[in-house]
Amino acid sequence: GSIISIATYSLIDSSSIYQWLFVLSIPLLATNVFKTFNYKQPIELMPELGKLSIATLVFSILFLAGELMFQYI
Repeated sequence: GSIISIATYSLIDSSSIYQWLFVLSIPLLATNVFKTFNYKQPIELMPELGKLSIATLVFSILFLAGELMFQYI
């Protein structure tokens, strides 16, 4: 959901390649999604929560960096 929303925003407001930096984090997020579907027991998801939070943080930082670079470079 968030990737589609930010990609749509970037398409509408696309003026710089820097606005697409967040795309670099998509493999991290996709890896978490695929691993999540392979687990059968909810307790198995506990180790993935930390990885998911790191991937989300990277996604957010890359989006912010792209927007700041677009505005100031």
